[in-house]
Amino acid sequence: MEFIYEKPWLSMSIQSQFPSILKHLSLDPTQKIAVGLSGNQDSYLLLSLLRSHIRPELIQAFTINYSQQTQAFTEKLHRNIKQLGIQHHILNVDPTLPASGLIGDTKNPPIPTALSQKQVVNAMRSTRLKMLVDQCQALNIPTLALGHTLYHQLLFTTRAISNFGSPLQLAGLPMSETMSLGDSHVQLIRPLLPFSNVSV
Repeated sequence: MEFIYEKPWLSMSIQSQFPSILKHLSLDPTQKIAVGLSGNQDSYLLLSLLRSHIRPELIQAFTINYSQQTQAFTEKLHRNIKQLGIQHHILNVDPTLPASGLIGDTKNPPIPTALSQKQVVNAMRSTRLKMLVDQCQALNIPTLALGHTLYHQLLFTTRAISNFGSPLQLAGLPMSETMSLGDSHVQLIRPLLPFSNVSV
């Protein structure tokens, strides 16, 4: 199988700086790590870089499947990732479950069908992150890596300004933060945050 992650667009500057970023994030290469794999170029790149520094058997990829329309793409992605020696989990969103983040949610807490598009997107974003963190906790994975770049940082900050966000929101996305649910914790890291989409 052709290894898409080793294409020439993999920036040498990112490759050379990535070890320093992992050191800055205090990432232990002997521990399990999860990657939120959306299927876009950013998350592909993150998976490739982590695979070059961490043994594949310690990496697990999570992809969230929202609808039947993305099912074929998700299943193809699943087959490709498994051939790389990386475990890949598909997390299906059921709109009938509580707090699914979708307009069809009818259970407690229900999400009204009158939500604006922006509110739906925000609800789905929160749900996606919670699903990823829940999966990490279920599999005893201490770290979750996301492929956010400088573009996402600017988008997040601009959204916070336009929505009169809190000082914490205005500070932008952190490269590392702890997500806590009950007594367990998952370290959320964004190693690609210093890089723009152009450099990615």
